[in-house]
Formats: sequence, C-alpha cells, structure tokens
Amino acid sequence: PARAPRAAPEPALLEVLAGEMQTLKSFFEDREGATLTAWLKHFDVNGDDRVTYEEFVDGVLKLGWDREKAELEARPLFEALDLNGDGELALEEIDKAQAHIWSEFRKWCAANFDSLDHLIDRFAHGAKTLTKDEFGLALLREGWQRGCETLLFKSLDAKGQGTIDKYSFTWFDFEKKRWKMQAAASAARARFDRSRRAARRVIGQKDLHQFKQFLRARYGSFLRAWRVALTANDSMTLHKPIFLKACVKLGWPGDAKLLWLAFDKDDSGSATIDELDFASARLLAQFKVWIAEKFGDTERAFRAIDRDSTKQLKLEDFLKSCTALGFPHANKVLFHGLDKSAKRFLVEEDLTFLDRWRPLPFLLAEPNQAAANEVLDLLLQKHPNYLTAWRQALDKDGSNRCNWFEFQCALEKIGYHGDLAGAWRALDTDMSGYITLREIDPASNNILVNFRQWADDAFGGVVPAFAAFDIDGSNEISKVEFRQACRIFGFKANSFRLFDALDVSGNGSLSSSELVFLDSWELAEEHVLEAMSRELTTGGERQLGERHLGAPCGASDAPSGCSRPPSSNSLGSACGRGITTGDSEGDDPAGRALAEAMDSARQVIPP
Repeated sequence: PARAPRAAPEPALLEVLAGEMQTLKSFFEDREGATLTAWLKHFDVNGDDRVTYEEFVDGVLKLGWDREKAELEARPLFEALDLNGDGELALEEIDKAQAHIWSEFRKWCAANFDSLDHLIDRFAHGAKTLTKDEFGLALLREGWQRGCETLLFKSLDAKGQGTIDKYSFTWFDFEKKRWKMQAAASAARARFDRSRRAARRVIGQKDLHQFKQFLRARYGSFLRAWRVALTANDSMTLHKPIFLKACVKLGWPGDAKLLWLAFDKDDSGSATIDELDFASARLLAQFKVWIAEKFGDTERAFRAIDRDSTKQLKLEDFLKSCTALGFPHANKVLFHGLDKSAKRFLVEEDLTFLDRWRPLPFLLAEPNQAAANEVLDLLLQKHPNYLTAWRQALDKDGSNRCNWFEFQCALEKIGYHGDLAGAWRALDTDMSGYITLREIDPASNNILVNFRQWADDAFGGVVPAFAAFDIDGSNEISKVEFRQACRIFGFKANSFRLFDALDVSGNGSLSSSELVFLDSWELAEEHVLEAMSRELTTGGERQLGERHLGAPCGASDAPSGCSRPPSSNSLGSACGRGITTGDSEGDDPAGRALAEAMDSARQVIPP
C-alpha cells in the first residue's frame, strides 16, 4: 500500500539527495548515453510513466548492479528519490529536463494521431520501420517543434537496432486514453464555464432591472441616482471598484459583481450613464450640447436662463426659460437630475459638471438606416462576406460583441466618413450598448449558433467536434468532408451554407483555428436579455415626469424618502409598495421567458 506523503526534507538532506540524483543520472548516462534512454529501456518498460520499487530493482540489475549491491542500496535510494512517498518513481524525480521533453512528446503524439497505426502510417508512409533520419524528417513534417530528435529516437530504439517500429510506442494507447480523458474533462469544464457565464449574465440582468427600480424609487430619477449614489464629483464614467463600493454604501443585498456584469453591457471595463438609462443620458447630452453651442459654457447659460437674476431657478421658471431660448426638450426629468441635492431649485453650480462632460456621439444621433447600409456595403467591399468582416474587423476578441469604441475604431480603419453615430443607432436597435453578428448578418448568426449548440450537446464544444470530423488528422476538412461528417454525426442543417460561413479565408477548407472562436461565444438567453433591455429603455423615465417624479414612497422630493433597499425576496417593490414602470397588467411573454431562463440559470449556479 502507498505510504502517506512525507514532509519536505531539510536543506541538508536536499543536498544529499541532489548528490544521489546526480550520481544516478551519471550512472544512466554512462550505461545508455541518456537518462531517458535508460529509463525507457530498463525501468518504464510497460510505458505507464511510473516505476515501482520492484521495477526499479530490475532496472538497476539490468544496468550492471550485482544482487548484493541492489539489496543493500536500492531501497534507501528509491525512498530518497520518492519525495512524495507514493511508492513509485517518475522520471521527473530523476531528470526534470528530459522528463519534460518526454512528457511533451507523448502528449503531442496523443493529440495529433488517432491511433498507433495512424501514427506509424503518418511517420513511415507504409514502411514498417524508421531510421533515425527518417524519424527526424517525420517529426519535422508533422509539426514537432521541441527538438531533441536524437534523444527521442535513441530512447524509442530500446533494442539498439538503429530503427524503430510500432513496438517502440507501447505507451501510446495509455497516453491516448489519458489524453482523451483530459480533453473530455477540459471540454466539459469549458462548457460549464460558458454556461455559468451565460447564467450569471441572465441573473445579473434580472438584478439590474431590480437595481434600477430601486434607484428610481430612492432618488426619483436615474440622473440624480447616477450623480448622488454611483459616482463621485459628477464623473460621467463609472469603474467597477467605485460601483462595488457604491453598492455596499447603498446596502444593496444582491451580488454586486453579478450586477456589474450586467451593468457593463458592452464589456468595456467601465460604464457610462447611457448604460444606466439611455433616455436620461440622451436628454442630458442634448442639454449639454445646446448650452455649448448657444452660450459657450454653463455660466453664461445659467445667467440667460435665470431671466429674473434671482440666482435660483425653480422648475416652472426653468421650463419656461429653456423653451423660450430654444431648447424644446426641457422637462421635469432633466430638472430633477440637475437638482442633485433635492433643493427644488437650481443654482449655477448644479450645471458646471456639464462643462467637463464629452457625450458619446451616438447619444446625439438619430438612427440612420441609410448610413448603416453604407457601413454594411463598405464592409463587403473590404471583406468577402459579413462573417469575415465581423471576425477580422469588428469582433477581434471573439466575444460576439462589438461595443461603440470597437465599432468606431474598425470603421475609421476601413475609411468610413459618413454618419457613424447614426449607423450605430440603426444597428444597435435594442440600445443594448453593443451589436452582435445577428444585427449584421442574421442568417450566418443563426446557422452558427445552431451548430455551436449542436456541437456542445454532441461533443462538448466546437473544437472537439472538429477533431471528430478530421478523420485523417490533417487539421483540414474540405467542403465535401465537412458535409459527410455532418451527415454521419447527425447535424441536420444546411452544411454547405455553414461551411461557407466558417470558411473566412475562402480557400475551400476549414482548420480548427477557423472554428475555435465559436467556443468563446456566450449563448445566453438572448431573447430574454433583449426583452428586458427594451423594457428598461422604453419604460425608463416614462412616468417619472408625471406623478411618479419626486415622490418615491410617498416622500415629497427627498432622496431619503426611501432609505431601505429592497429585500432579496421582494426586489420588485421598494418600501413595501409596487413601483410603477409603465408596464401593462396581464400576460407577460418576456416575463415568462425570463422565468424559464432563470430556472435554467439556477441549475448552473446554485443558490
């Protein structure tokens, strides 16, 4: 039976051990020329990558120890080398450098060849044996890049005949089985991680909906909530650490990190006010630009709006003056957001933060379908198809999300000079803060998503599916081979159309590198996320400018009117009262879809 692992040896013992290891290595090299050669020829004869005490004794006897020496010295030497006390030796406990080369070579063989016969056929091209030079050329041809070809050949040539054959690879089946187990475990883990990320995003989106209700109930508007609760010094950009601290200060009972995952919708690492509420951000941006264009700065603007020179602007005066001066969008929502400290009037200092803000261009743009069509046409001029354009220009990180900054950079590089912001608004139809392939090329997106879901179910991922398709191990699949594999393994969709969508290089064949991006796509319950995004965008501040504004939970206009965050069991209400969002009563398909998505999400993330 294996012994319990022993404690780490003292430094003095380590010096002794190092000396014994060097002596043993020198002995191996004297007898066989290399540690690895001696190890494979005399110790690890069965190729299981481990040596028991009995195998160790047999090995040293074959190398020239007499029986008496073995009886006296083998056990102490074996136990000294067996640092982890498991009763077995591994090559790395004697020679780490050569153990590393041998391990890499075994893994490479298992990963690149389906069977021992396949390996021999690829190496020898029909011959039954290989010479040293033929072996070296075969490794070069098949893509081995670690070197040490002479060491590997001599170690495989256990009989010293100057040639190797399939019996030199007795370890292959064991290594292949281990590799398959590791690959299956890795694919399962990757699939779980993808499902978990998608589930976290779904749960986070639901939490975000409730968080926004909570902010609106406590502060009366998203603008005031942003300025008072979420950011410091009226910054219009919010970073994750500040957000997490704000959640703690607010007493938010949910998972703030999950909430951030949904809040930072474009995965940029920071959030802007439009990601909290697009309508509020757009209104504020319009006001900012009007001030800059008409007056130059907020100081001059305030003096012009304050027609009575009282240095205080009440709601009615603010609305009348703005309308008279040519700003037709002034309303209670804007006034409320500017009145940061809930004084019920504005002073000049309430507006000065606007002088520092540079609104993102799309906040001021209207959806321009003509510009979007120009962008799509230009993408096709620069790339053979939309998927190629998507992967090479818009979605370089393979996330299937392109945010505004990535979009802007990509279009500048290909020389677009039209209404970029208007094109963005037309493409980002749900105002989610990002676009996906579906908004560029729905047909390609649908067939790719279907294939990814099928590959997940059948093989645990797209890359394992490709490995099953690639029967000859060449890392290339032709269109005909791809169609045959789809039919054999049961993928029912149009395989030719799928092939064309994946063949971004246009060379008529696929490699694993052309498919690997699909494994990184997050296939969350997108219909749920989009439905929620639309509700939050259109519901937004709809009733805030009427009876709901300034009266959270019965308070007149005080941010402290609702000081208690919602409990984890009643996040749909604040202070015990339902929050009006503008939704109609009755059947709610999006709500039912959300419930279904949440059920599946909770199966991945336990409560």
